[in-house]
Amino acid sequence: RLDALAFLLFFNIFAFCATDPRVMRSEPDPVGPDNDAAIAESAPWADRILCAWGNHGDHLNRGRAVEALLRATGRPLWHLGLTRSGQPTHPLYIGYDRQPEPWP
Repeated sequence: RLDALAFLLFFNIFAFCATDPRVMRSEPDPVGPDNDAAIAESAPWADRILCAWGNHGDHLNRGRAVEALLRATGRPLWHLGLTRSGQPTHPLYIGYDRQPEPWP
């Protein structure tokens, strides 16, 4: 059944990825030259855009930049909770019972 299919697309707000955030933060250009374009081009494919980058979005104010980029698509944004600084919580730090909610 086609209505039972789901397409998942994950992207990182930083093109440079590392298991240790200190490594990513020491990188001179962790965003990379094409990351914003890749995010903007991917957004229209999604049935729902679930934002979940956590407090690492505070680095270089990247979370706010990606939020603005996604909001410019006109698509509604969702989250699984917000951190104290207003970043969408990373799934690693929430319970399995948490459901997506609109991010107005």
